[in-house]
Parts: sequence; C-alpha cells; structure tokens
Amino acid sequence: MLTKGMMKMSCENCFCIYWNEGECTLEKIMLDAQGSCQDCVFIDLSDSALRQAREKTLRRYDREYGRWE
Repeated sequence: MLTKGMMKMSCENCFCIYWNEGECTLEKIMLDAQGSCQDCVFIDLSDSALRQAREKTLRRYDREYGRWE
C-alpha cells in the first residue's frame, strides 16, 4: 500500500474518478503486480459522449497533422 502523506501522487489516468489535474486525490492506493492502481474507478461515459469526443479529437488531429501528409 502506498500512502500519499506529504507527497503528491502523479496519475496519468484522466478517466479515473480520483484523478485531478494529473494527481490522485486518494490518501492511500494499492498497486497490482504490474504497478496498476487497484483503486481506480473509471468514469462511465455514454456511447454518444465517447463518439462525440472521438469525432472532435479526430477533426482537431486532422487540422493539426493532416497537413503534413
């Protein structure tokens, strides 16, 4: 078990309910053998919200990187 204490625990999983601006908000976490957080709870996104986010990101990606092809 890891405890937060005085240090900040970085987190890259922005789909976890405990994620806040790149940090974990929990005081204690458990990691599995691969180092993945066992306390992670994923945000439940509807299929339509996920589809809209993909489409928006794809349009932005095409604008930024499509010109290089």
